Amino acid sequence: MVTVPADFEVQPIDPNDPNAKDVATCGTCGLSWDDGIPTSWTPAPSGRCPFEYFHEDEPDDEPTLDTPAWVRERAHRGLEALKDSEPEVLYEVLEALSHYRET
Repeated sequence: MVTVPADFEVQPIDPNDPNAKDVATCGTCGLSWDDGIPTSWTPAPSGRCPFEYFHEDEPDDEPTLDTPAWVRERAHRGLEALKDSEPEVLYEVLEALSHYRET
């Protein structure tokens, strides 16, 4: 279950709320929000959830680009690459970590 802090700019809504302008629902956490209300998090880019930073990491799920789980997965691959001497994978990991640091 995802817990969204009360002071977060976007709050979950009932997906059947008749007052919502543009209801969107996350396929990962199941929470809905009104994508028709402009905030710094909404409208959310296609396929993104404004609550994704509060998603729990599911061990069986494939991490998505730029999430902490994705970075951890790439870092783990980098450590394995060092053991196996695969420089192209290490380069990919360093590039991902650099991108994540900039965001």
